[in-house]
Amino acid sequence: MSEPDERPLGLSLLIWFMAFWAGAAALVIAVLVAGEGPLPLSGRAVPRQEAIARIVPILAPMALAAAGAALALALDRHWARSAVLLPFALTAVAPAFTGVATSVLDLVLGVLALVPLVAVLVWYLYFRPGVVEYFRRLREEG
Repeated sequence: MSEPDERPLGLSLLIWFMAFWAGAAALVIAVLVAGEGPLPLSGRAVPRQEAIARIVPILAPMALAAAGAALALALDRHWARSAVLLPFALTAVAPAFTGVATSVLDLVLGVLALVPLVAVLVWYLYFRPGVVEYFRRLREEG
């Protein structure tokens, strides 16, 4: 198999961003597990075990999705564009399913903060001509 043309700079930066995101989430999980005492969650102090039970189900899938997206981009997989959007979707909806958001307004504001970022990512990954051509070549090469 021949090498695809050089990866666009934005994709290379996205690999680093996704890897950093995965590492930061893993570090937060490690600090949560290793610490002692109650944690502030949803505006009140809760026992550490309860906080871990509510936070880790959010952070672990996000860390895995971000690591998977970084790996897919680094390995030049044609489906990596979809993988990049998954951690952002998890960021938007996970607090609602785990009860970490303090109110519906907080949840809505969090989602609204992600909309511009996701819009830019979708434009870059699916409509920027150089990036679209890069992924088209990846798909053709197999």
